[in-house]
Amino acid sequence: MSGLSSIYIMTSRMQGQRKKMDSVAVNVANANTPGFKRQGVDFETIVGGRDSRPAGNFVKDRGFKTTFSQGPINATGNPFDAAIMGDGFFAVGGLNGVPNYTRDGHFTMSPDGTLTNWEGQPVLDDTGNEIAVPPNTRFEITPDGTITSDGQAIARLGVFQFDELATLTRVGGNQFQYDGPAPQMAQNVQVISGAIESSNVDPVLETVRMTEVSQAYQGAANLVSRMEDLQSRAIRELPSSSQ
Repeated sequence: MSGLSSIYIMTSRMQGQRKKMDSVAVNVANANTPGFKRQGVDFETIVGGRDSRPAGNFVKDRGFKTTFSQGPINATGNPFDAAIMGDGFFAVGGLNGVPNYTRDGHFTMSPDGTLTNWEGQPVLDDTGNEIAVPPNTRFEITPDGTITSDGQAIARLGVFQFDELATLTRVGGNQFQYDGPAPQMAQNVQVISGAIESSNVDPVLETVRMTEVSQAYQGAANLVSRMEDLQSRAIRELPSSSQ
């Protein structure tokens, strides 16, 4: 394997470490974002060269991947807040009429009586419609997602599930879009009123990862620098040695 090939290989690994650092930085920034799901990087190893003359293993990232494990559920005492215990996502209004899906159940009521999230997006019911809440009434959310006003059912929260979570595309810190058949209402889930799901990011673990990635990147950068110095030295000395 030539020195130039070694530089290419180490450069590919540096690019991989940089991608990891971007992912870790996003996780750390969203450690306190309700419903946020940790993201990582999916790597692929490519063997370079030919069978008779291998050129080492190159690193290629295949994009970000998301860990959808359940985050801690914390009580807030706010009757508009809701958390999902089990698999499923709330639906909120997105761009061009396409809903976004999220585990963030930090809801509120807009001035016109529409149930929204804290970004002003309307929360959708099980039929994909916005939810209107009568003013000055007692608001409650039951474990099956039914919303009541003074004890009368007015809607049911849309809590949807997906057969393949990998088909969800992140469109914001804690929101996703789905490009596929209409999702189904989630089964075997419980909606917990007066609580929200926290991020599933472990800040301590991400800090450790950040240090490890930084060290790996710096180590690869130093090795590339030494390889380049050797290449330059060989080029300078080649004419004199051939005389």
